[in-house]
Amino acid sequence: MLFLKEYSPMVELVDPERKISNIEWTEFAKCFPARLPESFKAHYLRINGGYLAEEDVEADRWGMPVGGFNPIKYGPLPIETLINDIFSISPADSEYGPWHEKEFIPFAYDNGGNPFFLSLKASDYGRIYLYAQDGDALFEVAESFDDFIRALYRL
Repeated sequence: MLFLKEYSPMVELVDPERKISNIEWTEFAKCFPARLPESFKAHYLRINGGYLAEEDVEADRWGMPVGGFNPIKYGPLPIETLINDIFSISPADSEYGPWHEKEFIPFAYDNGGNPFFLSLKASDYGRIYLYAQDGDALFEVAESFDDFIRALYRL
C-alpha cells in the first residue's frame, strides 16, 4: 500500500485550501458508511485540495488529465457540498451503478469539470471513476486511490 507521505513528487498541487486536522478528518470520515482508504486520508491530511500548476501541465509532468482536487470542509466548493449537489450518479451503462449519496466521494475533476469519484459501494469499493455528466458516461480510471495517485504522479 502506498502512503503519500513516503515520497516527495517532483510536482505538487498548488493553491490548496486550509489544512484539515485529524479531528476534522474524523468528522468527515464518519459521514460515510464505509471506512475510507488510508491513502485517501494521507493525501488529504497532507494537502487539502488544489490544482495542477499550468507550467507542470504544459511540460507534461502529470500522468493523468486532472484539473484539480476538491478540498474537504474549506473553500468555495468542498467535497461535502459536491456530494449534496450531485446526490446520485446514474450512468446510462454501468455494471456497478447507480451510486447514491454517501456511496461515492467526488474528490477531483478534469478540465471539463467532470468529477473523479471514489466508490464506497461493496461491489467496487475503492475504485476511481470519471463521470462525464454531459454524455452520462462512466470511465473506470483506477482500481484504487493508490493506483490513481501512482498514475497521476507517474510513480
